[in-house]
Amino acid sequence: MKKGRFSLVLALLLGVVLAPIASAHTVLIGSNPTAGATVSQLPESIVLKFANPLLTLGSSSVNRVQVVDPMGMTITSPDNIVKGSILSNVLQPSMVMSGIYKVIFRVAAQDGHVLNGSFSFNVGDTKKVTSSIKVPTSGSVTFHALANGKGVLDGVGSPTDTASGTFTINFDNDTFCYQITTTVKDITAAHVHAANQKNLTISDEIFLPLQLASVNSKSAVCQKEDGVSLATLAANAKDYVFMLHSKKYPDGDVAGVLKK
Repeated sequence: MKKGRFSLVLALLLGVVLAPIASAHTVLIGSNPTAGATVSQLPESIVLKFANPLLTLGSSSVNRVQVVDPMGMTITSPDNIVKGSILSNVLQPSMVMSGIYKVIFRVAAQDGHVLNGSFSFNVGDTKKVTSSIKVPTSGSVTFHALANGKGVLDGVGSPTDTASGTFTINFDNDTFCYQITTTVKDITAAHVHAANQKNLTISDEIFLPLQLASVNSKSAVCQKEDGVSLATLAANAKDYVFMLHSKKYPDGDVAGVLKK
């Protein structure tokens, strides 16, 4: 009898921990310093922002970020701090120097999916840094994407589901319009984000949540976005994927690269 009660309690606890959470899969959507940026001086801490809250289970040890200086020395502390979707760590360099600093992170989403990624930032003269992205004041560009389970990186997508999407950037009013057609059931979230999280750059820190009202809709759904993000997406579309998440495949049901 006691064994039966224990099994029931254990099953209930596992159900709470392992139950799928809507859009629990996560990606890096921002950092300070920004991926690929040049800063005049080394900051006191590294801060990473993810698309969704991170898994802690009472401890932040499953989530960690490491910063390595130009000499190959690790300058982060043993204490990684998690507050919702924010991961941070204090920098403790033995000496401050100019050069390229490498950031390496490993985090767990609330569905248990583990994300590994990295990027660099430079400490030095910022006067030579200029933005290569020019935001058009008019015109439009359209992309298409064919998505399937094989397109889901670092995860197991559906072997049978498919989706297609049409995405139009209109620079006249800085809008992002799209229509999605798919066989995926029980969709929990839809996104456009960087195709991978390794060796991220400034342009990779673009994350566009898509409205589920666009799924199998007869008309396009439009949303306002900042001009720099839209111009960056237009110039680097091949580096971005359109992804659908479902209850059965919370890490990603189908995904596909944007193409003109």
